[in-house]
Amino acid sequence: MPNSQDTPSAEPQDETSVPVPATVVTPPQRAPLDQSFQRGPGPRPALAPQSLRDPEALKAPSIAFDGRALSNIEGYEDTKAYVAPAETALDTLRIGLQKIIDAREASKRNPSWNEVVQVINVADFASKIQEQTLPLIDATLANLGKSIAGMEEMLRAPITVGASTPIASDVCVYMRGLDAGERMKLLTRAIEKGDLTTLGAVLGRPAYLSGLTDEMQATLTVEYNRKKAPETARRIAVMKEAHARLSAAGSLFLAHVTKAMGVEWSVAQRLKAAKTEAERAFV
Repeated sequence: MPNSQDTPSAEPQDETSVPVPATVVTPPQRAPLDQSFQRGPGPRPALAPQSLRDPEALKAPSIAFDGRALSNIEGYEDTKAYVAPAETALDTLRIGLQKIIDAREASKRNPSWNEVVQVINVADFASKIQEQTLPLIDATLANLGKSIAGMEEMLRAPITVGASTPIASDVCVYMRGLDAGERMKLLTRAIEKGDLTTLGAVLGRPAYLSGLTDEMQATLTVEYNRKKAPETARRIAVMKEAHARLSAAGSLFLAHVTKAMGVEWSVAQRLKAAKTEAERAFV
């Protein structure tokens, strides 16, 4: 009889157990305000109020508003008396912007004004600066434009010398017989030499007699007058450049006023309207 000790055990063998990872429960995220109530007693961290003003507010006026910058125009020294009003107008823009910047910074130092009151008062001041400044710019541009137009009219003055000489008709006939290229070459040479016999006959009589168009005759007349009066031509060039710079500065001024204030006009107007509405309760 077999020994019981030699009989294999009937008990089942244990299977190798596989560890089961524990489930990680992530606590729900709380809003910052909810978290503050969980902190218990004690002071809460203060939130810095958001400023109404643009942190990139204008700190100084641009060189575009400096009248002294006109001195870099070629020919300025001989013409500065004619562009002096433009210099004054540009300086007026620059000074106006600087006043707004100074007012903005001074308002911050008034202990009785919060930021809303500061913004409203600076906007009111900026509005007054605009009302004082813009009419001066418009008037200066208009006067400068009239001066330029008057000088240009001088350059368009017809040439009368030589128009009635005995050979004027012959000159016209000769010019009309040339092809366009030869005709222009001859007239250009006459302008360079100051040949009034030729120029008077061609430019002082009806254009068609010499085979020219009215536009071509007007252009040649201006070229001759420019050569005869170069100081007038230089003066016009300087005045036109000064006019262009002042016009550009005037267009930029309104945008730079907003930058000098540090807030958009719409914000200042909305705050002012709310202040006016609230003050009705005290009437």
